[in-house]
Amino acid sequence: MPISPARTAVVVRARRSAIAAAAAAIGFGNALAAPPALLPVADTETHILTVERGDTLIGIARRLLANRGGWREIARLNRMADPDVLPTGSQLRIPLDRMAARPMTVEVIETVGHASLVRPDGSTSPLARGTSLGEGDRIDTGADGYATLRLGDGSLLRVQAESSAEVARARNYAAADTAAASLRLLRGRVEALVARLRGGQPHFDVRTPQATLAVRGTEFRVSSGAETHGEVVHGLVDARGGAEGKALAAGYGTVIGADGRVAEPVALLPAPDLSGLPAVFERKLLRISLPPLAGAAGWRVQVARDAGFGAVEHESVSATPELRIAGLGDGRWQLRVRAINAQGLEGLDAVGSFELHAEPEPPFLNAPAPSGKLRATGVRFAWTANPAATGGYRFQLAPADGSFDAPIAERAANGNDVTLDPLAPGRYRWRVASLPADGRPGPWGDAVEFTLAPPPAGAQSPEVDDDEMRFAWAGEPGQTFDFQLGRDAAMASPEVVAHLDTPRLSLPRPHAGGRFYLRYRAIDADGFIGPWTAIQSFDVDGCIEGGADQCWRSGAGLLTRR
Repeated sequence: MPISPARTAVVVRARRSAIAAAAAAIGFGNALAAPPALLPVADTETHILTVERGDTLIGIARRLLANRGGWREIARLNRMADPDVLPTGSQLRIPLDRMAARPMTVEVIETVGHASLVRPDGSTSPLARGTSLGEGDRIDTGADGYATLRLGDGSLLRVQAESSAEVARARNYAAADTAAASLRLLRGRVEALVARLRGGQPHFDVRTPQATLAVRGTEFRVSSGAETHGEVVHGLVDARGGAEGKALAAGYGTVIGADGRVAEPVALLPAPDLSGLPAVFERKLLRISLPPLAGAAGWRVQVARDAGFGAVEHESVSATPELRIAGLGDGRWQLRVRAINAQGLEGLDAVGSFELHAEPEPPFLNAPAPSGKLRATGVRFAWTANPAATGGYRFQLAPADGSFDAPIAERAANGNDVTLDPLAPGRYRWRVASLPADGRPGPWGDAVEFTLAPPPAGAQSPEVDDDEMRFAWAGEPGQTFDFQLGRDAAMASPEVVAHLDTPRLSLPRPHAGGRFYLRYRAIDADGFIGPWTAIQSFDVDGCIEGGADQCWRSGAGLLTRR
């Protein structure tokens, strides 16, 4: 498709060798005028034919041109002093739009997420694998969309998320091994892997509102927005905008402004370091920490099942080297990461692979809580029910400073709890995994640590004498205590409620004898409130008479003497 004169035209054209070598290969000596070292934009629309013995202009026109009488135009274009003289080995420039052509196959070979096909008549349909595209067809991708196109010459085009791209041209020409394709990138980003055809002529380009990037036998990327960004991964290209031209080698990129100015090429950032990539991830949310990279202002990450990244199922850009990836299913995945510089140019690829094994997900652990403390002889471990755990659960218990390779306890559970009683005091870690009805067990959940302390010792039998009742029990340094005493076996309305700094208490002896009940609980120095002890009982004889008709009596819950 010809470029509109109103549009700023910028060309990035592939070279097989140095610029000077390319120019020499096009020269005709005295017979045909030599073009400049950097060809103008129009020459990307030109086929270069090497003259063979016995060739004539009329014969070439009959063989290659749509109009057999077009030989005169070829003679004028090539400034031939004598159209009857065609030196063997010389080269002729033939406009592609004058050559006989037939449609080139363009096939959708992969599609992911939301992607639609818009035909020239405006009709829209979901983009599907195996769909054939023609000139004027447009592909629109959503935030999760991705599509890979394969041209008839074997070239691949990858239309990435949030992009709009139109097939502007797709043709095979009468000349052997000659094809031409153009993709109009309206917005977004494409990656191109252009087939290395015989003939050495660049007839593939990506066009944006600011630029035309035409290449052959190379791998490059183009993004279109307020500016056009071009990055060359393989091959050697020339960048031309208006009257200026700049060489762009593999590993370099440039920014083309709205005015057609081609910025000085800069080296692309090196591939990020993926040496720390885990071999296996066991959580739905993947967290990947990359080492810092000088000059990086962002990172693009892509994840695909296939090593060729023909169907990218996750793509995102992160402002930091702390990558987060969600929404993937279990299995083997390929990862591709590149750094982005301050100009928006994306660097060289780092590629790795990993396995995701996150299903069925482990349940949430309820009790004991993380960093919890218990005072008991045994422990009930409880967790939420996971509907995906159709085969039950796996439970493991290990010392806090030990390994789960040699667990203290390991159980299979059909329900969502396990009780271990007795269990020695100490610090422990426990974890649970979900089991499917068949297949590979799910990953272990995060281990939870807790402390099991001895249960509170029962209070010693009180010492009761004529004047006092004295209570005492064992305690630990830093503990305080809640104490209750009453005549109610359920301790619903205790008569004595006290908070103590020491594990002992003295009370006056009651006047009215009978059975009494008591309990206490310890509060550790860290604020942990232990359980109440079991309610214990003791008996006190009735009033004890003293001299001079004195007697001990109880008043307001405390004992007084009259």
